Amino acid sequence: MILTPRTFLYGIKRLPILLVLFFVSFNVFAQVNISPASNGSGLCAGTFYTLDPIKIAETSPGDFSAGNYNLYLFLPANFEFDLTATGLTSFLGTDISTVSDSYFNNQVYVLNVNVTGTLAGDDEITITGLKVKSLSGGASGNLSFIDFGSFVTGLNGLSGALLLSAYHPEITTQPVSQTWCEGSDVTFSVNAGLTSNPTYQWRKDGTDIPLASSSTYTITGITTGDGAVYDVIVNGLCNLPVTSVGASLTVTTSPVIATQPAVSQTICEGSPASLV
Repeated sequence: MILTPRTFLYGIKRLPILLVLFFVSFNVFAQVNISPASNGSGLCAGTFYTLDPIKIAETSPGDFSAGNYNLYLFLPANFEFDLTATGLTSFLGTDISTVSDSYFNNQVYVLNVNVTGTLAGDDEITITGLKVKSLSGGASGNLSFIDFGSFVTGLNGLSGALLLSAYHPEITTQPVSQTWCEGSDVTFSVNAGLTSNPTYQWRKDGTDIPLASSSTYTITGITTGDGAVYDVIVNGLCNLPVTSVGASLTVTTSPVIATQPAVSQTICEGSPASLV
């Protein structure tokens, strides 16, 4: 099978900040055991992050066929390798005499294996130093191993670690300014869009409001002292907070009678009257 290089755009200095999660899984296909790469924790991308080691291990002699052949590691869509990162390979056992690696493109890693025999004991290949980043929020997929010649028992088509990308903090609907009379109940709200695991902190004139940590903030029975500028800081798994626009609350005072009318009066019909 001939692999056709894919075309990718370069020169982007700052990609959207995304979170990449790498989950450990362990698969057994036929005889070969695969320990796929994992990061073990959630990492926010936009830069590359190093995968944990990938191990391909025999469980019995002969799982690796004798000969020289290539094994391929494919990334799912919307993920790419760092082509400047040097992958390191090591091996255990006496049958594997040489191992080298290279990148076919930024989604395909190629491992060249030279196996001299199949009877000297169990062999194991370990790949370290690979770096991956996500290109878009909501992307997911598995690392996959391709062994076109089926040289390694059970390796071809095996799915490796699951890669997931989360959305960075964003605000899609801003809080709006409001004017209310004293004694009214007022609610400010914000929409964090696709933010993964959003958190909220409302502020009054730049100072955090205790316990104001939801997408809405309500003030009951407002007074003139509540007149201020309110905003909210939205954060998420990426830990790159964004701040909303400021929304003003204008509180109008209720009508007040400063002077009551004069005491009751009795006057004749047609006479002028004045109430002050």
